[in-house]
Amino acid sequence: MLTHAQTQSKNIAALWILIVLIAVTVGVAALPLWTLETKWALAATLLLLLPFMLMIVPDVRRFLLAGLILSLPLNADVNLFLQYGLLSGAHGLNFTLSDLLLLIAVLLWLLESARTKQVGTIRFYPKVSWPTLGLIAMMAISLIPAQNRLWTLFDLFRFIKAYVLFLYLANNLRQRSDVRLVIRMFFIGVILQTVLSLWQINQWPGLAGLRLFGISAENGTAIKMDFFSTTRPGGTMESCNNLARFFGFLLPLAYVLSLRGETPSERWFARITAVIGTVGIIYTLSRSTWIALIPSVLILFPFMLSRRLLTLRIIRNLALMMMAGMVVLLVFRDLIYDRIVSYDLGSGRTRITSAQAAIRMIKAHPVIGVGLNNYGNHAKFFYDGDEPRSRYWVVHNSYLLFAAEIGLIGFVFFLWFVLACFSSARRASRSRSKYLSSVALGVMSGWIGFFVAALADKSYKEFYVLVLTMWALAAVTEAIARLSQRYEQTMMQYLQDESVYHEL
Repeated sequence: MLTHAQTQSKNIAALWILIVLIAVTVGVAALPLWTLETKWALAATLLLLLPFMLMIVPDVRRFLLAGLILSLPLNADVNLFLQYGLLSGAHGLNFTLSDLLLLIAVLLWLLESARTKQVGTIRFYPKVSWPTLGLIAMMAISLIPAQNRLWTLFDLFRFIKAYVLFLYLANNLRQRSDVRLVIRMFFIGVILQTVLSLWQINQWPGLAGLRLFGISAENGTAIKMDFFSTTRPGGTMESCNNLARFFGFLLPLAYVLSLRGETPSERWFARITAVIGTVGIIYTLSRSTWIALIPSVLILFPFMLSRRLLTLRIIRNLALMMMAGMVVLLVFRDLIYDRIVSYDLGSGRTRITSAQAAIRMIKAHPVIGVGLNNYGNHAKFFYDGDEPRSRYWVVHNSYLLFAAEIGLIGFVFFLWFVLACFSSARRASRSRSKYLSSVALGVMSGWIGFFVAALADKSYKEFYVLVLTMWALAAVTEAIARLSQRYEQTMMQYLQDESVYHEL
């Protein structure tokens, strides 16, 4: 008679045999697909593999959760009805790898909720949902004045998907381990993007690794400095500025967890991410993100002091991170200096004149704007004649861009959304759970960086990865607030009766 251990061993062996057979079968089936373009071949192969992977993995929800976050920065998409022009958002009806995983995850979630009769327990999260729905409503209303309504529908579709992502994540980050998983996947994304960027720097036009996703446009941008030219890498994000904003959102979180991570391994992983990501953000040469990162980091200290979080161990960790930061700055001091003092080819002046043009546009269309994703269609009517580039530049200011396209009412909803996210992060940072409060503090710091960077950049509205990242981090803060409440209730129960204590 077989023992339990022998039975378990045989089951594991059988599982591995099954996995090998599935892999061989899919491999043979996928061979004809590799006559297609690389992007399509990969997509088709993944679709073949996905059902079997879902059958094998022990926890489908967490598997999809990890894949969803890891796929966000890849920007691997398919565009239907592709359009070209002075767009300020989506260029077509795009579907990404993350969209596919989100669709599967949402369907399984709804089926599970229906099966367990818990559909009514799905949370709406009104603090963030109301301004988001108001924002989406104004985007829809902006179809009325839009010169190209198809462009508006493209962008509207993206924002609706982002809101679905928010609802899914906010409801399905059920435990602290889920939050850990999401943060870990985001950090892996930062590391992978930096490694790819370093590869791109040694190429021209910086397309290393991108043809895998079917990206043929120039991802690397040459910028003339005082003494040399260099390639500004964009990872998989089409632009060095887009990549910089992605780093700007997540690096403050890495900095915080490098100091206040719950376990040594967690702290060291955060430190590695922080150092590698800092190198990555330096190489983007995005001055506005560099500037935004300063208040984003500095704001951490008043919060930590006010809550007496600067313990001796944290101060020691802080000294270690500052030493690592000094080494990084010393190594790249020439690059940083040259970028700061270099001539920007009139970019700064054009940003000013395009901002003036945006203000004129807002004054002319104050209520419902000129139409979502339609700024470029109207820019030529409001530009300053002394600066011709303003005629076709989409304003590099996310606040002005929202106000111009969807009007001042829509702009109020956008501000409400941003402030609600910041408020949720601030509230969650007061959690009695060390880990949850640390994550919330890092996210809040990232939002502060967003406040500043959005004054000189349009990526937060224009680029899909950053739109998704914004709503994903909003979901993280809402989930943390909910988990913190559960944590405090559990602690109260523990104080009353030690036997009922369990870790969230």
